[in-house]
Amino acid sequence: MTMELAEAEKILGVGSDYSIKHTLQCFDVAHWTKQENELLEEAKIVISARNTIMQHLVCEQKRKYRFFTIESPFENTCNHCKGAGEIYKFIKKTVDVNCHICGKKGIIKDDCPTCKGSGRFIKKWKTGGGVNLECKRCKGQKKIQVKCVNCLGEGTVKKAVLTHTLKSTTSCKKCNQLGYLPNKLTSKPKAKRPHKKAKRPSSKKVPFTPIMSQSLADKIKRDIEAQ
Repeated sequence: MTMELAEAEKILGVGSDYSIKHTLQCFDVAHWTKQENELLEEAKIVISARNTIMQHLVCEQKRKYRFFTIESPFENTCNHCKGAGEIYKFIKKTVDVNCHICGKKGIIKDDCPTCKGSGRFIKKWKTGGGVNLECKRCKGQKKIQVKCVNCLGEGTVKKAVLTHTLKSTTSCKKCNQLGYLPNKLTSKPKAKRPHKKAKRPSSKKVPFTPIMSQSLADKIKRDIEAQ
């Protein structure tokens, strides 16, 4: 966090009991006031205070509910940061969770590989006839208990989950940490320049004259005779 939480609460004037939506509303008013009075350095401090409070509230939500939601009061909310002004990255940790395939039992019921789920052992003789007996492995039940292929019989599997501790934060470049896209940040589309057609080379044929076939020696001889 960039500053103390108590100092950030005082700068935005959020009071003692506040939520994410209320924090963003207070930030919008405070930041607009600084911008109108051209207090650019103080506007940066307001953004820093908003970031401090938002990080605190987001971590509290993650700790209580394992997720967080941002209810943005802005109509033109930035779709990149969802109104937060920052991109949050949390620390991951590996935990053991119950296997969803076997329900922590470590074994499951599967088709008997001997009778292929038929429950019968059928064998035909080449000379005719055969046998149709009950499968000795599954005893006609068609299924047998085997080791769970998901947890390998352990009953639990490893899963990476996000903790409520922030690893890093990245300022949103799309909205410039505001959380919304003001009209002045919306760039107008550039006007297309008229396409200039390239001039094609002339296809006119140059008429042939006898002078074009003269060699350099003929030209020098003609100049001497002219003198």
